[in-house]
Formats: sequence, C-alpha cells, structure tokens
Amino acid sequence: MNPERVRHRALPGALCVLVGVLLGTLGASLPAFVPWSPPVWGTLLLALGGVAAVAGVFDVFLSPGTAVPHAVAAALHDARAADVEARVDTDAVRRVYRPDGRLSLVAPDTALDGASGDDAAVTLEPVGAALIEHVPGIDGADDRAALVARLADAATGRFELADDVTPLAVTEARVRVAVADCLVGDPAAVDHPVASLFGVALAADADAPVAVDLSQADGTAVLTVRQV
Repeated sequence: MNPERVRHRALPGALCVLVGVLLGTLGASLPAFVPWSPPVWGTLLLALGGVAAVAGVFDVFLSPGTAVPHAVAAALHDARAADVEARVDTDAVRRVYRPDGRLSLVAPDTALDGASGDDAAVTLEPVGAALIEHVPGIDGADDRAALVARLADAATGRFELADDVTPLAVTEARVRVAVADCLVGDPAAVDHPVASLFGVALAADADAPVAVDLSQADGTAVLTVRQV
C-alpha cells in the first residue's frame, strides 16, 4: 500500500493510542503529584486510557484496506466518460482546463486566450474542482514544485486514485508526472480524476488555461500539463 495512504489511514488510530498512553500515565502518577485527589480519579483515568489505547490499536490494524471500494469510483467515472464520448469525439479534441475552474474540449486548431470557453465543443464541470477543495495547503504552496508534490500526495493518499504518482519534470510552463497502477478507470479517459486534479490546480496557479495530454511509457501513464 502507498506510504502516504498508510499514514493517512493510521493517523486517527495512532492519535487514539497516544491519548490512551497519556491518560494512563496521568492516572498512574496522579496520587504522587496530587496526593489529596480521590483514588477513583486515578482509576478512572487508567480505565479511560486503556480503552483509548485498545481502540486505537484496533483502528490501526483492523481498518479495511480501502475506505470506499475502488469499483464505486471507477463506475461513476466510466459512466461520465461514456456520456461525454457520446456527445463529442474525445479523440479529436484537446482537453483544456481554464482558470475559472471549467474544462473545455476544443478542436486542435482552436486559439486559446483564457476566455470563457465559448470556442469549446463541450464545456464541463471538472471533477478536479470538487477534489481540490479537500487538498490542504494548496493556497500556501511555496512554489510550483511544492504544489505538484502536494497534488501527488493527495492523488495517492487522500483520494486513492493511483498507487503511485511521481513528478518527472516541473517548470512554470510544463509539468510531467508518471501515474502508475491507476485505481479508478482509464487514465486516458476525459477528465480522469488524476488529470482533472492536476489540470484544475495548475490552471488556477498559473491563472491561464492548461492543456492536459497523456502518453504511455513502459506501461506507465505519463501526464503532461502545459500552458497554452
């Protein structure tokens, strides 16, 4: 399992164990530091600490492998991709995420100026616009490399969209990331959650439209996000 995902899953249980240890320590040492305290106070703290520690251990070791089965998210994504493909030839359009949070599917020869997207064959509400609201620290990223790293961690840990998302190259004009073992649908589909997350965030960061392209290299999907 991805280390970021393991940390995200284990955090509540680990905190519960820590609280249990602290309560148990306080209960055991209470008579020495507060001699006038009733004995029941120490006993109560010890009991609460034991319950918290045991609950934390159970949470860490007995939590399910995934919070929501990947098949659920994959089915939702596949249904939406099929709907879009029925409306437009997705192989003949560019996928452009705009700084206003919209996804435009435009003809390859269309000039893009960051306007409202009236030149698009189809304009969609990207799934990345909803996902990005749950990624902490986006606005506080020091630079583009830090932003890309946080997006990669969110894609693999918080959202469990792929087993591994590795930044390959990060510049002001272009970002390339490798997506290995995608867990939700076909990464080449329109508005795939990984591509959407990066497209929405990087378009907002650059305050300019970005095009998202996908290629395959040694069985790994390579996502390229570039300003247009």
